[in-house]
Amino acid sequence: MVNEGKETYALVSPDGMMAATRAELEKQSGLKLPASLEDFVFAGHAQKLASHRISFKRDLASLSLLQPIARTFKIICLSFNYSDQASWVRFGKSPPKDPVV
Repeated sequence: MVNEGKETYALVSPDGMMAATRAELEKQSGLKLPASLEDFVFAGHAQKLASHRISFKRDLASLSLLQPIARTFKIICLSFNYSDQASWVRFGKSPPKDPVV
């Protein structure tokens, strides 16, 4: 999420209507948060914020959605969509319970 070109991410309220930007989260929690979403997520900052009472004051519609993870090298997608399940039964097998990688 970005607001006025200054913010790189925001947390959304449980009802999905309001948000708190990185700067607002820092002010409310007293924590120094990283500028990038990747660093925020992968360094466990969400858990650190869980112990703070966050006030969501910004309307979500006022923010713009951006690419969530900018520095990615590989994206792996798995699916449980076995369109031809009848073929599994035909061969006396059942579809896998977990994705086959």
